[in-house]
Amino acid sequence: HPKYADSEMAPFTIYNHGFLKEERREIKRLAARDCRTHVMHAQGPVNNFEPLLGIPSPWLAHEKLAAMRAGGATHLAHFGGMAPPASVPFDVNRELFRRFLFAPKQDVDTALRQVAADWIDAAHADELVATWRDVDEAIRAFMPNPLYFCWGVWYRILVRPLVPDIEAIPERERAYYERHLLTTHHNPTRVDLSRDVLFDLMSPALAAKAARRIDGRALPRLAKARARLERLREALGDGSHVVADLADRLAALTCWMTTRRSVAIWIADVHGYLESSDAKTRRACRERLKEMVKAEIENARTLLDLWNRSPIDFMAVSEDEETTFIYDERFGRHLKAKIRLMERYGDREPRIDEDLMWRVQGLA
Repeated sequence: HPKYADSEMAPFTIYNHGFLKEERREIKRLAARDCRTHVMHAQGPVNNFEPLLGIPSPWLAHEKLAAMRAGGATHLAHFGGMAPPASVPFDVNRELFRRFLFAPKQDVDTALRQVAADWIDAAHADELVATWRDVDEAIRAFMPNPLYFCWGVWYRILVRPLVPDIEAIPERERAYYERHLLTTHHNPTRVDLSRDVLFDLMSPALAAKAARRIDGRALPRLAKARARLERLREALGDGSHVVADLADRLAALTCWMTTRRSVAIWIADVHGYLESSDAKTRRACRERLKEMVKAEIENARTLLDLWNRSPIDFMAVSEDEETTFIYDERFGRHLKAKIRLMERYGDREPRIDEDLMWRVQGLA
């Protein structure tokens, strides 16, 4: 991670750039045998902000490309590609990637100023570049949970109710998201957001630190970007499709980050409550969980409103049917279910059944 040495990262994210010494040695060994090394690379939405599309992080993207070029990479294998232009017509990361291929030594700031001047009134291009910079900084300031950052869709993070006792919700009412949740019936991740199968996703202490960093560093920078963009919209009028497009994508990113913040608080304070016998500590955990539930309900309402009103493809959605890897047109219905269940079960006492993995399906 570019800012947090204590933040573990999954591979193929926008944060990963540069090679380990072992990797550079392997590239040279293969080159000596006249082999072409294809470096796995995620430029676009896959493994970055799933399921959102068109999130601008041009400086991070450029640093990744420059580091791979400096490391001797000449061929890329796209693990995650760019979104289709029909869905993301103003994808600055894609445009920067195109320019890098033809002019890898061009200064990134110069390139981005040219892109902005091509897309909006040249007199306001610097403000658009500054907005991209604010978003890039917000992303650098974000501290992700590695698996929820890369594969949040298959964990159903956006639509599952984040309540202190997940099993207080009857199974039939959880079926709308568990149907495509990447889990078996006895996987602890069904009832514990800090675990999946037999490994821990994030410790309570690290989760508490992540929540503080998202609150204090990432979300304020993102709010700054959105405020700058709103001023730019007022200056340009309603006719700027670039600004309108980016405004909805940043609104979606705010909801996305806020849900990750809620997950971090769940991990920190559900486990903090269960692991403590001190009454004062337990009260503090429950108060933070109460605040999180309230904030996440409001966040889900905001995302639902964006889903209902936005004319742009701000997230990947299947036109066929929902699978583990993608939502479908029922996403709005799922958000409504999440809101309803969080309102009904959000004040329950924290509880995790540690014996869930020993259950046999179909037996009491």
